[in-house]
Amino acid sequence: MNLFKYKNKILYRILFTLFIVIFLQLPVYKAFGQSSGDTNILTDEQKINNVLETYRQSSINKDLISFMSCFSRDFKRDSITYEIIENDVEKAFQSMDIVSCAISNVQITFNGETASVLCWQEIVRKDNKTGEIKKLCAELENLFKKEGVFWKIYCGFLVNYSINKLI
Repeated sequence: MNLFKYKNKILYRILFTLFIVIFLQLPVYKAFGQSSGDTNILTDEQKINNVLETYRQSSINKDLISFMSCFSRDFKRDSITYEIIENDVEKAFQSMDIVSCAISNVQITFNGETASVLCWQEIVRKDNKTGEIKKLCAELENLFKKEGVFWKIYCGFLVNYSINKLI
């Protein structure tokens, strides 16, 4: 191999590595709502609200990866695990469209590295097969835990719900 090709390969590796490092850092800043020059760090309450917003947006956009990023891989409630949620949500995304999703009345109670989050969720969904549109309203209690600097849902409970056919 001549010296010119060798130097180009080294330069390529350095540039590629630099690109990957910068590229991988961008989502971290976005996840915290910061630009690379912003030195403000979000509070734990803001981080949990960001998780809820990611949950809401990814439901509407049918973005399974973003949706599952809200959940801890340690999620467990009775026989429901992270893998079961992932499988069920993937099937749901294939069978329906989320017309709207709203999360309100969020109440967060912290207990060290965990938090209880009580909220009201309203989803309007359209069944892709029948065209039927339903509004689902639910009061949820999600338990969050801190994993490094991130908050993740590790358990969830349906406190109260109603389903109304709109069309």
